[in-house]
Amino acid sequence: MSPKWLGVGLLCLAGVASAEELTVNTTVDENGTNPAACSLREAISYVNSGFSSDDNSGCKVEAPIAIINLARDSTYVLNSEIAVRRNVTIRGVPSADLDLDDPQGKRHPVLQAGGRHRLFVVDDQIDNTITPGSGTPAQAILSLNSLRLQGCSQAECADQGGLIRVEDQLGAVRVRFMQGRAAQGGAVYLGDKAEAALVQVEFE
Repeated sequence: MSPKWLGVGLLCLAGVASAEELTVNTTVDENGTNPAACSLREAISYVNSGFSSDDNSGCKVEAPIAIINLARDSTYVLNSEIAVRRNVTIRGVPSADLDLDDPQGKRHPVLQAGGRHRLFVVDDQIDNTITPGSGTPAQAILSLNSLRLQGCSQAECADQGGLIRVEDQLGAVRVRFMQGRAAQGGAVYLGDKAEAALVQVEFE
């Protein structure tokens, strides 16, 4: 596994002065119910659509980029798993003092499974077989930063990956994986061609 792809998306954003991050403004796991709200599910759907969807008006901004901010001290209960089809970063609201005043991550946002299911599946649903001479194919990358992931708290949350099933790529920095149980993979299941780079993470 190679972590060389970690942070590439963020580095590329340095020259985009007008780019706007997406801010989730509700903890409710809704999808199109309130046009003024932007849920985590709606924000990821907006990214998956290439920012072209007309169904998530609460998340729309003028010049969007695939960074989704969540509020610290908040819990987001997901009623079913969310599919990640493109590159996206999900993180606690950035703060200069985030790690200084909260070294244990107790104020990091919580993503919690509301039932017997995982939180995310990372799969662009594209055949990523490399054709000779074609280079490395694009893949979906889910990057998590300063979060706590809470599983279903049952004996088994899913067949593969109690919290996340990865068929493409996963990056996690300062993330706590909690009670994600599965028949295969424990909290995180990696498919045959999947990659993961984990930094300062904990599994409970």
